[in-house]
Amino acid sequence: MKRVLSLFTLLALALTMFAQTQKKEYKVSGYDGFNASGIFEIELIKGSNEGVIIETEDVQLFEFIKVNVSGNTLNLNYDTSKVPSNLKDKKGKPIKVTVYIKDLVSLNLSGASRLFTNSSFSPEKFEAKISGATSVKGLEINSQSARIVLSGASSITINGNIKTASYEISGASRANINQEIGGLKLSGSGASKIEFNGLFEFAELSLSGAVNLKLLGSGAKRVELEASGACNFDSFDFPVEEMDIELSGVSNAKVFVTKTIGARSNGGSNIAYKGDPQIKSVDISSVSSFKKIN
Repeated sequence: MKRVLSLFTLLALALTMFAQTQKKEYKVSGYDGFNASGIFEIELIKGSNEGVIIETEDVQLFEFIKVNVSGNTLNLNYDTSKVPSNLKDKKGKPIKVTVYIKDLVSLNLSGASRLFTNSSFSPEKFEAKISGATSVKGLEINSQSARIVLSGASSITINGNIKTASYEISGASRANINQEIGGLKLSGSGASKIEFNGLFEFAELSLSGAVNLKLLGSGAKRVELEASGACNFDSFDFPVEEMDIELSGVSNAKVFVTKTIGARSNGGSNIAYKGDPQIKSVDISSVSSFKKIN
């Protein structure tokens, strides 16, 4: 009986050890860009040290994970197509990754990764491309200029201060932007949903498809809005001094304007405004509307 119990004990211990998380450290350095493709849960940590720590449920999975530095970019790739059938129950699960980085100049994510950070980065110029079903949360960027592109079903939550910012958002992407910006150029297409909370001096906003864009915060000096298709724009809680609006299709705009407003609309589009701006120009088709909301 004691021998049987000992065998069961050893078997249980072996299974426990087998089920334990496997961890591997990669000693890499000399990068300020990050590129990841695959299924990862990534924590990005700013500090004086560099390197990568990867955790998996099975040591065999490390064979299919590639980590290298090319130029100034850290590359992380997980090729699930090469994972053998005996590991198929594990290959669809995210691989946990911790990345230590001194600063972040560029970010490129694709596949189905999720990135989280509590760090604030201050590059002179920042670029990001987020695609697939990836998500980014907690990112703070303080820079002179930034260009951020979202596509597919990706999402981002981003904070910080940027002098000149460009956002290109398409597909079914989601963006939550909490920033102070000097000049903003934003284009949205597809069925993307965008919420901006903060302030900017000047913005060019171009929307098409079925985009929803909501502005909240301290307001802006001047906004130029162009929307087509079935877009919805809401800045009732975002005062703008000067605004020019051009709508087509069946788009809708609700705006808060304090100094001057110009409006042009055709198709079945509607513009509703509050505030007491001077109306400098109005060109509204017979099936569109332009009205003040008290």
